Amino acid sequence: SVAWQKDQMDRMKGVPTDSNPLMDDGHEDEATDFIAHAADDGAGKSQDYAEFLANAKSNVDLLTGLVVMLSTNDKKLQIYAATAICNLCVNDEATAARLLEMDALEALVALLDSPSRRVVASAAAAICNMCFHIPCKIRLNELGGIPKLKECLGAKSSDVRTQTCSALWAAVYDCAVNKKQMDIDHVIPELVKCMKSSSNAIKGQAAGAIGNAIMGSEENKAEVAMRGGLALLVSMLDTDDALMQRQAVLAIANLAVGDLERMQSLKQLNAVDALKKLDKKIKAEDTKHFIKVAVSNLSLK
Repeated sequence: SVAWQKDQMDRMKGVPTDSNPLMDDGHEDEATDFIAHAADDGAGKSQDYAEFLANAKSNVDLLTGLVVMLSTNDKKLQIYAATAICNLCVNDEATAARLLEMDALEALVALLDSPSRRVVASAAAAICNMCFHIPCKIRLNELGGIPKLKECLGAKSSDVRTQTCSALWAAVYDCAVNKKQMDIDHVIPELVKCMKSSSNAIKGQAAGAIGNAIMGSEENKAEVAMRGGLALLVSMLDTDDALMQRQAVLAIANLAVGDLERMQSLKQLNAVDALKKLDKKIKAEDTKHFIKVAVSNLSLK
């Protein structure tokens, strides 16, 4: 979602700089005014924006202002506030924890019901980065966030589907309760559908979400196989997209553990040959490592 965040920042334009304040006083106004001014194309915008994010991390009032903005009826402010929260939480669990205490996650989950595709996409991206903080994953489940994200996977917007896959990817990583919830809510079939998309971004993020969801979950592994996900993952090995390649390899390595019938199906799909062919073609050491793991798993009797 980081690349998407940068794209969103690049497209921040056209917001009036004389927006009505959200409150009569306090730093909530400061947050509102800054986000509005950051939308202009003035020189030094990126530097100003970076400074704002740095200040917000240590300023509770500014963070509060961003959370308040999520609950306004102004779609543009919702988008910019969610994008700011998304960027604030990159590799920063401490800020995610503070935002969680301010009920930012509740506001973001509520925005998933917005009729605006850009609002939904920005909210999903923010949820993704907040969910690298484990308590956020648990709270997302309590808020009913998994079934809401499932609904977003069926959106027509490629931005929404990409960011939703990313949010699910983060939500299920190292979180057994969310993996179980994905099984209960039948999310895997929708992710498999996303792997049929013409968009490499959607396919790669969907494969990543599936790869995390199946780790330690035989139920989710069985669902991937039953929905035709094995063939889709093997086909991703024969692409030039590094993200798709890596996520497909990781998923196949995990799918090759457990059920013998599933392992045999992967072999019949020539997964071993496809993995070895990919190994000769790429230079990425982490992907090459997981190729060896996948081949080894598929070689077990």
